[in-house]
Amino acid sequence: MNGILKNKLLLLLTLSLVVSAITSCKKYPEDKGIHLYRTAQNRLVGTWLVASYSIDGADATGAYADLNPALAFTIKRNGDYTLYCDGFMIDKTGTKNPYITNLAGTWQFLDKKKNLALTQGTFSSNIDSYEIRKLTKTELWLRQQKGILVTEIHYIAK
Repeated sequence: MNGILKNKLLLLLTLSLVVSAITSCKKYPEDKGIHLYRTAQNRLVGTWLVASYSIDGADATGAYADLNPALAFTIKRNGDYTLYCDGFMIDKTGTKNPYITNLAGTWQFLDKKKNLALTQGTFSSNIDSYEIRKLTKTELWLRQQKGILVTEIHYIAK
């Protein structure tokens, strides 16, 4: 085999190894690629708005948006989060009553940054854990399973 052909084969082999290594670095199931310059924390920090909401695979975005028209989920770099909602609750008679809630707590990554844990309040044992399905600078997809119920919320950056 001549030297030029050897060099081309070596280059092709090297490129295929690099491409294979890069594509295997994808952390979240729905991400399309890798994020070389932005850490998971840098992509997560910010204010997020609900783009879609599903329950057991069925789209419930309309009902969710009707009850929670102004919802903002803010994640701070220092490990705190706030969830502000100016929405409605439906009472036993089916009447929509306005309510405002402003929850606060702490967040942390779990399982090598594959899950997000939200602890409500400072000393609370109320911890919600979400599987991160997608995390980019503009999209955050979270899935939570409680018993047999699976909810998935897709957020977009504000």
